[in-house]
Amino acid sequence: MSYKKYKQLLNKKEAQRYIKSGINKATELVAPTLGTKGNRVFIDREFGDVEGSDDGITILKEIELEDTREQLGVKILKEASAKTNDKEGDGTTTTAVIANELINQIIEDDEDVIMIDSGRDIVKIKNGFKSGFDKIIKFINEHKIDITSDNQIANIAKISSNSEEVGNMLMEIFKKLGKDAVVNVESSDSTETTHEITEGMSFERGYISEAFMTNPDKEEAVLENPKVLVTDYRIQDIDDIQAIIDLLKHKVNDLLIVADDVNGIPLRTLIINKLRGNIRTVAVKSPGFGNQTDYLKDIATLTGATLISNSNQLAIKDIKPEHLGKAIKVVVNKTSTVIIGGEGKKEDIDARILALKNRIEDETSEYEKSKLKERVGKMLNGVCTIKVGGVTGMEAKDRNAKVEDAVNAVKSALKDGIVAGGGIALMRASIVLDDKDPGEAILKEAIVKPFEQILINANVDLGAITTRVVLGDNVNQGYDVSNDKIGDMIEMGIIDPAGVVKTALENALSIAKMVLTGCGALTLIREKKEEDINKLGLD
Repeated sequence: MSYKKYKQLLNKKEAQRYIKSGINKATELVAPTLGTKGNRVFIDREFGDVEGSDDGITILKEIELEDTREQLGVKILKEASAKTNDKEGDGTTTTAVIANELINQIIEDDEDVIMIDSGRDIVKIKNGFKSGFDKIIKFINEHKIDITSDNQIANIAKISSNSEEVGNMLMEIFKKLGKDAVVNVESSDSTETTHEITEGMSFERGYISEAFMTNPDKEEAVLENPKVLVTDYRIQDIDDIQAIIDLLKHKVNDLLIVADDVNGIPLRTLIINKLRGNIRTVAVKSPGFGNQTDYLKDIATLTGATLISNSNQLAIKDIKPEHLGKAIKVVVNKTSTVIIGGEGKKEDIDARILALKNRIEDETSEYEKSKLKERVGKMLNGVCTIKVGGVTGMEAKDRNAKVEDAVNAVKSALKDGIVAGGGIALMRASIVLDDKDPGEAILKEAIVKPFEQILINANVDLGAITTRVVLGDNVNQGYDVSNDKIGDMIEMGIIDPAGVVKTALENALSIAKMVLTGCGALTLIREKKEEDINKLGLD
């Protein structure tokens, strides 16, 4: 796409009208995908295959309206849903549905202004949003329950992926690897979906620069059969980068660098070489706090690398090919690094684990004990790789997104518990809101929309089902759209991660508060291509 260098100015009324229109159009497209009876949206791209998806954030990322004023609304909705996806990995369509209704409530259709003429001023609405949000979060926290069975894990994964096969597979994976399981999802060359557990580990450090990404769609950098450089030095001098560049002479194609930091000329040099296709490199900072050298020894042991450190009397300039470790694969995103199939010697790994266990026995600090146990777990459990297949490329890509959502949903549920699914948790929470408070009243209308949209997508009588659901005293009573049954949603296995529900609401509210206080907008002007102008019959 192409834009002129100047922008158009929109006053308050215009900005509100176009933002609302853009959000309405985007939500109209993604809302029908919500729930087990949701539908797919087909996505055509300039290059590549057509994709059929019912994943909210995947669809939103592809929306590009011709009118850049309306596209501003799409961007705002996209960013809020992306925040939900980044934190929870699920709940993006719920974010869109709630945000859309909030915007519809605070911007009138006829006057295109905030509803202050109706006696509801902006400050009161904002205060009501805050008090209402606090009440809803309190309600959810009071009614959420912890995961207590393998079947609950299976149900969370099944609902998120809409696949019983995926649900059962993830139940077995998390049963074997525990709640902190490291699960990597990738495409398979076959039609089957399989999984395998290999030596490996993960740590919470992402790439230093986004320029290292190899898959912009997933915001990941993927290295195949990489060598691994582990050092506690800060790589920042010309001499340092020259030593690393010299490794290119030894058939090093993919390289993971784990260091105290990489900046200045070395960082720029690595990025330039990556962009030119000379070598695929990803640099990440050392994990942990305090004694980072100790954490680095874990990584070095797992990959068979020699730690480049003053403690080993080795400097960056001393690096030789034999100092590098190896892995089958490395996947890095902006917050974490996963090393799959580290090729360290088994006896060295076992010795390292035993040494950490002995330190646990001698440690007096509970905090340090918990950190050591966490490190032992990471070295013991390994990494699970799920290879997702499909008959066509479109099917495989759709399944891949569903499995990723399911993995994230399970992790969220294990971390923060579960609530009744199918939109019931938010619908039931609406009873705690005050109809007389302008902000809470708007919020009350909005948080029932996911429940209503699920029923609309299932093509059932919205009024009749709602009446039957709300008559019960059980806060978990809801409607199973797949089996046309009223009952306890948790007992029926229809559950949502509490964290997903809370995050979706929080990010939807962030949009409403932003629009509520906006006083205008600056939007890009799309530049018409020559052929477009000729089609219009213009000189």
